[in-house]
Amino acid sequence: MTKVGEHITLDIIGTTKEYDPIVFEKVINDIAKAAKVTILNISKYKFEPQGFTILALLAESHISFHTFPEKGIISFDFFTCGKVNPSVAIDIIKKEFEHKRIVIK
Repeated sequence: MTKVGEHITLDIIGTTKEYDPIVFEKVINDIAKAAKVTILNISKYKFEPQGFTILALLAESHISFHTFPEKGIISFDFFTCGKVNPSVAIDIIKKEFEHKRIVIK
């Protein structure tokens, strides 16, 4: 089997506030810069009464956040093609979002 990329998913558990979509876009840009990947497009959607999804299409694949404020959870995933290691996102996320624990998959 040929490896074509790496994928990391995080469940950020114990978040106590609903973050503004601008925060997620900033975090995506910080992660992209640290990982040295190219953002092609960012798409966002705010759910009613709560919750938010943001997806960054990358030249190297994608980054996404899905929020579940009613459960205190933010889900994150980062898939990269080639030699980019998506784990660079972990420290950035730990710093930016208040949480009780992070489950890494």
